[in-house]
Amino acid sequence: LYVYREASQLLMGLNNPFLLAQNTMNMGNVYEQMGNLDQAESSFLRCLEISQTSKLQFGILLSSLNLGNLYRLKKDYDKSRDWLNKALKLASSMGLTKEKGLVLERLSWLARDTNNYKEAYAQSVAAVAIQDSLASEFVKKEVQVLQEKFQNEKTQNEILSLESQNLKTTLWLLAAGIGILGLIIFALYRQKRFLNELLIAEAQR
Repeated sequence: LYVYREASQLLMGLNNPFLLAQNTMNMGNVYEQMGNLDQAESSFLRCLEISQTSKLQFGILLSSLNLGNLYRLKKDYDKSRDWLNKALKLASSMGLTKEKGLVLERLSWLARDTNNYKEAYAQSVAAVAIQDSLASEFVKKEVQVLQEKFQNEKTQNEILSLESQNLKTTLWLLAAGIGILGLIIFALYRQKRFLNELLIAEAQR
C-alpha cells in the first residue's frame, strides 16, 4: 500500500490517468484482500471516477466488476447485481470475452450467496464454457507457434544440409580439378622430357 500511494503521487504529477486508475484499482484489491472493504470501496469508486473522467471504457468495466464483487462481500446484494450487470453489458458491447467470463463467474457467486442455486449453476456453466473456449484458443495459438518454430527449424536444417551438400560437391569438384590439372602438368612434363631426349639423341647422331 505504501508503494501504491507513492506511485499515485508520481502518476498524478505525470498526468497519466490510465496508470493512475490501474494503480488505484490495485490498491482497492489489496484493501479487499485485507478485509478492509470500506477502503476498497473508496479505491474502486476513485478508479471509476478517474476512468469516467478520462473516458477509459476498460477502466469503467473493471471498476464495475470490482464494485459488484465488493458489494457481494458486503452483502449488499442489490448493489452487487446492478454493478455486475453493468459490467456484463460493457464486456459484451466491447467484445471482451475474458472479462465477460469473469463477470459471469462473480454473478454465479452472487446467486450462490443469495441461495439461488439454479441461476448460480447456469452462470457458472456459462463462465466455464468461456474459460474453456479461451483455454482452447490459447492451446491452438501455442500449437501454432510451436508448429511455426518446428517448420522454421526444419527449413533451417534443410538449408544447412543443402549448404553442406553444396560444400561437399564444391570440394569434390575442386579436388577433381586439382587432380586433372596435376595430370595435365605431369603429361606436359613427360612430353617435354621425351622431346628433350629426342633432341639429345638427334644431336648425338
